[in-house]
Amino acid sequence: MQTPERGLVFSTEGEGGCIACKWEQEKDMQVDESSFDEVSGELNRHTPDPKGVSSLCLLEIKKDSHVLNKFYGNPGQGVITCQKMLCHPYIMMPGSKKKERVQVHFCKLGGRQIVMPIEKDADYTLVLRAREISHYVTRVGDNFKMMLTIEACTISTVFKNVGTGMLPSTEEIHTRLFAQQEDFNACSVQYVGTVKITMGVIHVDRYFEKFMTAMLFVKLSEPIQNKYCEIRRLRGTSH
Repeated sequence: MQTPERGLVFSTEGEGGCIACKWEQEKDMQVDESSFDEVSGELNRHTPDPKGVSSLCLLEIKKDSHVLNKFYGNPGQGVITCQKMLCHPYIMMPGSKKKERVQVHFCKLGGRQIVMPIEKDADYTLVLRAREISHYVTRVGDNFKMMLTIEACTISTVFKNVGTGMLPSTEEIHTRLFAQQEDFNACSVQYVGTVKITMGVIHVDRYFEKFMTAMLFVKLSEPIQNKYCEIRRLRGTSH
């Protein structure tokens, strides 16, 4: 098997049983390398629908959760060059109803600030929508932080069903969006920019090639898995 040139990333595309793979130009993950022992480039990318944006995952924000919000620039004079938010919600990916607590960074350059619901008398759900999602890792000592990055992302806040006052659970939204392919009522839709999600931390000896973004959506066919693992081996990046 011929090793692809550097600067290309393994990319999967499609949904359900129609998953194809190809090589695309690698993105700059825009990570502050001074904070980590080692930072990988983009390892792989998944695009559910190449013709438009897709719902990529759900974030469940608990009513008692703390959201850290920082502004950069000159906020006192109304000049905001960058806004960063940090929270620890529960994530649900399209291919699974399992919920995992993760760390999420929202980053937006200029424009209107990101606004989260103020009256948090109940849990609410954010639907993250964009064209594609990327995976990379950072190494801190003997551990890998498994990261997902979404760019040009919008968040739809689902708080209460319009007209009913009922609060849909994250599981109900997941079923409607990903299983039944139905739309939903959103209280607000906001452009965010970049969303970085820390999926977990794992010892380097336990990290393996099968952590691929598409596998968070559907089970990949064995030929695609084998092709990815073989290329990683040829590149000398098998862990």
